[in-house]
Amino acid sequence: MMFPVRSAIRRTIVAASFCCVFSAMTWAATAEPDQQAANRRAPLQHYDYFDIWSVNWENDAVVGTDKDYTNGFKVAVSTPFGHLEESSLPPWSYPVFEHLPVLRTAGGQRALSLAIGQEIYNPDDTDRSELIKDDRPYAGFTYLSAGFHARRAERKDSWLFILGLIGPASKAEDIQNMTHDLLGVDRTMGWDHQLGNEVTVDAAFESQWRLWSCAPAHALGVALIPHAGVRLGTVRTYLNAGTELQLGWNLANNFASCPSAGQGCEIDSTSTLSAPQTNRFHFFITVDGKAVARDIFLDGNTFRNSHSVDKKNFVTEFTGGFSWQVGRARVTYAYVYRSKEFTTQKDNPRYGSLTVSWAFC
Repeated sequence: MMFPVRSAIRRTIVAASFCCVFSAMTWAATAEPDQQAANRRAPLQHYDYFDIWSVNWENDAVVGTDKDYTNGFKVAVSTPFGHLEESSLPPWSYPVFEHLPVLRTAGGQRALSLAIGQEIYNPDDTDRSELIKDDRPYAGFTYLSAGFHARRAERKDSWLFILGLIGPASKAEDIQNMTHDLLGVDRTMGWDHQLGNEVTVDAAFESQWRLWSCAPAHALGVALIPHAGVRLGTVRTYLNAGTELQLGWNLANNFASCPSAGQGCEIDSTSTLSAPQTNRFHFFITVDGKAVARDIFLDGNTFRNSHSVDKKNFVTEFTGGFSWQVGRARVTYAYVYRSKEFTTQKDNPRYGSLTVSWAFC
């Protein structure tokens, strides 16, 4: 269990990390005020395609807990949105776009995103070494993903393909206990009961629409962005739908705000970091509902017997936060609150999500 002093230590580290990272990025983004000089710089060949980089970290330390979805980390790279004929994408991606439903018939612009990430799940009482039958299993998930995105006018369509590892091979136990050692926090004791090793394959599709917006340049604006999607796979299978409301200064003509590592916003593209020399700020509120047929972190392993709990088939999630872009840098922070996911769950899951993005283009 988390004691108050441990919670205070973790909250302090989270806050300090947030301040240090964004302060450094803001300094870098404003270090060269001469726009003409910035435009004269030759592009770095290393970033010929993937000009936008993003790091996302999620943790429940901000709410003083260490349970359920307790930590997520993702590093993503993306191409800016561009037309296929402009050679803005890696050559191997062209035939993929031409064979994906919806994307192959969509006009407009396309983008590609690649990511590597990890998610960690554990029950409420991490001091107990025996199996806790009425709480979720310990689980780690390490994955690679590829996202294919197309946008035209006020719509964006995305396919996401995820290849991952569940179980000890994910190294989630090692990462969590190493982090606890560094923070001076007791190790979690129940990892002997984690889900077994399993290779996972998932595919997801989602559409987003800018249904309504009033976003004048350099002024206060508002936008309403609904979404709907489906995911099929050995990790999760569900249908989802929801909407996001944005309110802020100099709103970009973009879509969802939160590029989550875990369950918050599973379809995302860092490609939406547009007009990198522009300053923007907005608040957002998102609601999403899921009809869940399978969740390996609750239902247990797909191809072997393992610990499981009785999941709820309908889950609602609320996300609120802000996104702040300064020059080439953008920081997004979100607070996520979810309805209970299984019948014996004591509290509603909550966690914070911090994303830092940088555009080289």
